Amino acid sequence: MESDRDVRELGATIDAAATSEGLAGLAKEIAVLLSATASPGFAAGVAIAKHLAAGLAAGLKRKGDDLIGALYMSLNRREHYPHAERKRDDVADLTGNMWVDYSLFGYD
Repeated sequence: MESDRDVRELGATIDAAATSEGLAGLAKEIAVLLSATASPGFAAGVAIAKHLAAGLAAGLKRKGDDLIGALYMSLNRREHYPHAERKRDDVADLTGNMWVDYSLFGYD
């Protein structure tokens, strides 16, 4: 399995930044500073950026882990290595994404 925990944590960080009171406060401060020349475009830009950041964060937080490969084997000595030894190369997994080389050795 490939862990995408770092991607989910990035999503949580972006979400926290996008929904923080600091962002809203910053937007208000900038609006006050630019009140003489403030335009509806500024308010619309802030609202759009906030909405996009929240959507991106939600998508990153939902991202699951990726399955690289899966290999299932059931080996018993009588059937699979009756002479106490088994060696196989390039055994494909169930997904077809990886190949495994293995060897078994047993003794009484």
